Amino acid sequence: GRIEYESEKSLFKSRLNQRLFHIGQRFSHINIDKLLRIQSSSTQSFTYYCSTHCGGWGDRLRGITSAYILAVLLQRRFIIDMPYPCDLSNFLLPNLIDWTPIDRIGQQKKFLRVDLIHNAYGGELASN
Repeated sequence: GRIEYESEKSLFKSRLNQRLFHIGQRFSHINIDKLLRIQSSSTQSFTYYCSTHCGGWGDRLRGITSAYILAVLLQRRFIIDMPYPCDLSNFLLPNLIDWTPIDRIGQQKKFLRVDLIHNAYGGELASN
């Protein structure tokens, strides 16, 4: 239920702080603040979306990584919306970054879709 989720969330925050401490000690010359700062305040998002065949798991991981890097560069909230072949959030919980979708892609008012697997780059802005 809801209580278990809150306790899991606090456990993730605790683990996040531990990991950041160790990363900070090991890689003190690298500033990772920018990688973590985009999550909380950004109202716009950058979403990795897969609703049909999106290649194999390796293709999906490359897409997710590329989408995350673009989200950081564009200073947008990073989201993974992958309901195919099954909803990713059913078996994988967010850890360092809360990537869970607020709205599904089809429910958003405005979005730009780029489909690199099927070579269907749509330069137009779609709106519902």
